[in-house]
Amino acid sequence: MIIIDFKLKYEIKSSRESSVEHYGKRGLGWHGMAIIFYLLDNEKQPNKNIVYLDQILNETNQQDSGTVVGLLEVGIRAIIRELPFVKDAVLISDNASCYQNHLLTFMVGLFNQKFYNDIFISSIVHSETQYGKTPLDAHFATANRHLINFMKTWQ
Repeated sequence: MIIIDFKLKYEIKSSRESSVEHYGKRGLGWHGMAIIFYLLDNEKQPNKNIVYLDQILNETNQQDSGTVVGLLEVGIRAIIRELPFVKDAVLISDNASCYQNHLLTFMVGLFNQKFYNDIFISSIVHSETQYGKTPLDAHFATANRHLINFMKTWQ
């Protein structure tokens, strides 16, 4: 299963800034994917594995359907190259408009044809806002904490 989420833009922020104040600001586009899969151990028990793919956008912070489609294709190519045993994917995202559009649905069909022998995207699931946190939310929170700590301590 692949979880995709377009949640984070990194920018200067106030310590008391609310989500409403943060929305729509300019910043650095940071797109993430969490690839969740299971492998059997020596006792034939499934072990959950998560691989994170961070995609940092250079010179743009655009969060539109075209950007999401491009990032998804690059992500699929990386999965095929690095995790060739992943053959079936379910895309899970929040309900942002860049994910809920006809272009993404259409392109997933084309990707299924293009990568026919390598991977198949069986469905797209959109969760409601604040419905629940995914492993990708935890990854972004940890990465953001490390980045802020580095910026505070760097000379």
